Amino acid sequence: MNALTTEGQTLRVLGYRLGEDRFGLPVDSVLRIIRAVEVTPVPGFPSCAIGVINVQGQIMPVISMRKKFNLPDKPVRLSTRFIIAKAGTRSVVLVADEVETLFELAPGTMADSSEILPSVPQFRGVAKLPDGLLLIHDLARLLSFDEEKLIDTSLSSIGTGPHAS
Repeated sequence: MNALTTEGQTLRVLGYRLGEDRFGLPVDSVLRIIRAVEVTPVPGFPSCAIGVINVQGQIMPVISMRKKFNLPDKPVRLSTRFIIAKAGTRSVVLVADEVETLFELAPGTMADSSEILPSVPQFRGVAKLPDGLLLIHDLARLLSFDEEKLIDTSLSSIGTGPHAS
């Protein structure tokens, strides 16, 4: 049995790109996709979090996936997409260069990331596609404990975090 799926079932993944690199998010963690909007910087955020946006009254941290994976920075443009997703206990906005398509991945097309990328806990697997590889996120492990704490502290200090009065 593959650790990514239950036996005989497919995993539905939303594909996105950062430059030429391809990544996937399990569909059950994706809330919606929106066009890029202005991001408000927040002092004290971890380097991968470029600020916050207001999504229907909810303030959400915006995570630069390029910064998270040490890729060259790229300015947010009109063509940039924001993917709103559940990362553990919080909703986050992930910055993607391009949103691709929905992939239905059969168990035989995936390898557990612990076999290929044991030192990168943010990924739960790698899918083999006809035109390359797709790294599949484990969004519950996207942010480190320290990054979560910095986000919570910074949001609380501006009155929007989980511990704001």
